[in-house]
Amino acid sequence: MTLLQLAGAVAVAQSLLIAISLMSKRTGLRTSNLLLSALFISFALLTAGFAALGSGFGRYHLWYGAATLATGTSFLIGPLLLLYVKSLVLSRYRIRPIEWAHFAAFLIFAIATVLVLQFADDWKSLRRYLPFAISAAVLIHNAAYLGCAIRCLAAARGASWLRVLATGEGELTWLRLIMPGYLVLWLSRLQFCMVGDVTVARWCPYKASTYIFGAFVFSNTLLYLIVRSADVLPPYRRYEKSDLDELEKRRRKEELLDLMDGQKPYLNPCLTMSGLARQLRISPRHLSQIINELFGRNFCDFINSYRIEESKRLLSDPVGEERSILDIAYDVGFNSKSTFNSAFKKHTGMKPSEFRALRSALSRPA
Repeated sequence: MTLLQLAGAVAVAQSLLIAISLMSKRTGLRTSNLLLSALFISFALLTAGFAALGSGFGRYHLWYGAATLATGTSFLIGPLLLLYVKSLVLSRYRIRPIEWAHFAAFLIFAIATVLVLQFADDWKSLRRYLPFAISAAVLIHNAAYLGCAIRCLAAARGASWLRVLATGEGELTWLRLIMPGYLVLWLSRLQFCMVGDVTVARWCPYKASTYIFGAFVFSNTLLYLIVRSADVLPPYRRYEKSDLDELEKRRRKEELLDLMDGQKPYLNPCLTMSGLARQLRISPRHLSQIINELFGRNFCDFINSYRIEESKRLLSDPVGEERSILDIAYDVGFNSKSTFNSAFKKHTGMKPSEFRALRSALSRPA
């Protein structure tokens, strides 16, 4: 096995592992997890296709057709990214029937590829031009969807997309991990078109290798950051080798509660696991273990529970009846009204406006 094949196999295996973990994840937004899982499966198929073509399997008709179809999953990545962003910023998001039209480009590509390879008189001559034509179409397609995703994110959160990602909480952590990799892989596809020699009727391994090794670095970096965050994947046996004993956990738990009640760090919209751990002078991994095992929550739910309690206090205050719900959401640490509404309903079973109306009715004299 060559180094290129090994790197491709590792990137594919890691992407599938992440996809399986997301599908089995029971916390967070179910629709978002499934869309993100589909995104990683598409990425795995795309990487496998590039690895097959770059390793010489393109010499065979059947393998070339299968690998070309696999690289066509590039037409799925953009739409899946856009739908994933929508699922994060829109409350109770469900894919509408009309939105399945986003996947029409992949369907057209798949049908066209099968027909061309089936009926072309000299399929090998297609190898001179087909990869470059596909890459050019994918570049335009993915750039357009990336622009739509950024616009959707910025519009929903009322701020620049860079600021939203920088201060994102919970599920937005995934976007902060994915966006740089998406851009790097797009640029590797761009160099394929720029340096490709269409006069040579063969697939040059170098052109594929830049993408394969980029995918390899991206998947490994992603897994490293996931392990560091310790809050994106389900716990399973995450803390089996932890050196934190029960007595220390209980002591740290009390320190955490004192900090949350006294200094109210949850009011900071930029609060992260690492930031809170620094205030407690413990490692992020130990903090995650304490929150998971002693509170039965992940970091996002734990922080949001305090924010919701604070918002309930503000919504119940008759002095602040004139304040908008958006102002209260910002004051307690949320970055947008949609995120606040979703978290509030998750913790209380009602919307903030319904809670305020109920408290107002109960406070009126009989």
